[in-house]
Amino acid sequence: MSINFYLHTPLPDTLNERRAIIQVARQLHKQVAASEQTYTLIANVSPDHDPKLGTLPQLDALLLTPKFAALLEFKAYFDPIIGQSLNGKWFATHNNKKQPVLGGSHRNPYLQVKNAKIAWQSILEIPLHAFLLFYPYLHPHSRLPKLSQQHAWLAMQGIEQISALIFNTRTDNVNLDAEKQTEIAETILHCRPWAVESLLVNIAGHLHVVEPNQPLVRYPIQPFDSFTIGRSKRINHLIRLNSPSISSSHAHLFMAGTDLFIEDLESKNGIFHNGHRLTAQFKLLPNKKVLLGGLEDDMPQIWYTPHYETHPDNPTLPTF
Repeated sequence: MSINFYLHTPLPDTLNERRAIIQVARQLHKQVAASEQTYTLIANVSPDHDPKLGTLPQLDALLLTPKFAALLEFKAYFDPIIGQSLNGKWFATHNNKKQPVLGGSHRNPYLQVKNAKIAWQSILEIPLHAFLLFYPYLHPHSRLPKLSQQHAWLAMQGIEQISALIFNTRTDNVNLDAEKQTEIAETILHCRPWAVESLLVNIAGHLHVVEPNQPLVRYPIQPFDSFTIGRSKRINHLIRLNSPSISSSHAHLFMAGTDLFIEDLESKNGIFHNGHRLTAQFKLLPNKKVLLGGLEDDMPQIWYTPHYETHPDNPTLPTF
């Protein structure tokens, strides 16, 4: 394989950053696994757990490619991100309420990655790019500060854009061959190989979706998946529904261990199970229906079937 995966400090299974890094790893696996060149993804570089790295900033991930190296910083938000300037405060806005978008101890994520870039360049002794990646998407109504030519090292995108960033980013006079990438990962950063390959291709189960007057659709769910359901055509939903009862961004689903959970994204008409509106994260029990947008029988319905219970041929609506 032409992709090397490393882990510096263990990541809890429930941590949002783990879901984000798995998404990046899957995109790498899809796009460059057959390449003759070498790529390296290093997860969770945490100097607090490594005295040899001193007081360097923590990194969600470091991506090494033949033509560039980039810091990856992940931010999980569903609402529009508003930032008036690169040095000022940023906010996530929802129903006229503002939530600060912080960057570690810095007042915004740009200052966080700028500081990390400066600090890590002196250690790695190579120019660095930085990808500030919002997930499960960057809301299309976001208004981030404009970047000038002097910020060519920085990309602020949704995590689904990682493939485009990989193929469109270059640094002059940089040649990170396999030997150099291994030296950075093992000798400089003291990382250990991360046996993550099985998570990139395994299927945890299937989510079944039925809309009124539409055929049943079955979506494969992979370990550590995180995705959304909604009606907006501008947002990068895994599942887009047409029912007028569905909000622009209606619900978030995510894997935790072997279980699939759903949570309402403050939708107008809610999500329901057994006649009750769900107001907290809810584990989808095998083949137990959840209604989206109301209690009527003609509302969109979803249910989850774990892999060990999946019947691939002609899935039907649960009868219970």
